[in-house]
Amino acid sequence: MRILFVFILSGFFSNLWAQQKPSLILGDGYYVLPTQLFVGELIFTKEQFIAPRWSISYSLGYKFPIKGQDSIFTGTGAFASYEIFTMTNRNLNGIYLSLAPSLYLKKRRRYYFQAEIFNRFLWLNNKHITYSLSRAGFSARRTERINITGIKFLYGHHKHGKMNGKRFLNAKLYYGFSVRMIAFWYENVDKTYYRTATETQASYVPYEKERGTTLMPFGHIGFKIGLAKPVANVFD
Repeated sequence: MRILFVFILSGFFSNLWAQQKPSLILGDGYYVLPTQLFVGELIFTKEQFIAPRWSISYSLGYKFPIKGQDSIFTGTGAFASYEIFTMTNRNLNGIYLSLAPSLYLKKRRRYYFQAEIFNRFLWLNNKHITYSLSRAGFSARRTERINITGIKFLYGHHKHGKMNGKRFLNAKLYYGFSVRMIAFWYENVDKTYYRTATETQASYVPYEKERGTTLMPFGHIGFKIGLAKPVANVFD
């Protein structure tokens, strides 16, 4: 399914670039993040220009729980942390909010720098899940509350496509990094676990809580697609 998705995206961008209209100047637009659908999250973004080289983007998203996943991978070695792989837990519900000013570098509004301040809140209620850790693992009836607040620093550029009435198809490709503070609260009921990968006798804990905070950097590469308004040359 993912391979098919990649082929569809490749065809989309090939068609998009072939139809570019260099005379168009980017205006206000509405976008979605298709790559987030892999983890069940749908994010909408509205971009609004407030000056010839400045815009503000507002994003709102919701992460839908996906049934059928009862085993979670949480990394290996130095990356053995559930907080890194939180979004792979498809059982989580989530809400995403962000505000992002962008500075465009050239007159035709093709290249930009963006700073996105965001918050994502994730939750899970009383779900039996198995967590696969680097050395061992555990199973429990699990409740989670995870609050992620951070800032992204992105560089991006636009690819214009075919006109659709008063709007044109547009893709926003971006790269960058973020720093985020993750505050978490976990509750385990009827937990069984192995201390090592070779242990054959499981240990049992009837009830436990865990909470904490961690600061993490992340890298980003992705794209948004949507419809934007063409505008007159605002620099003349």
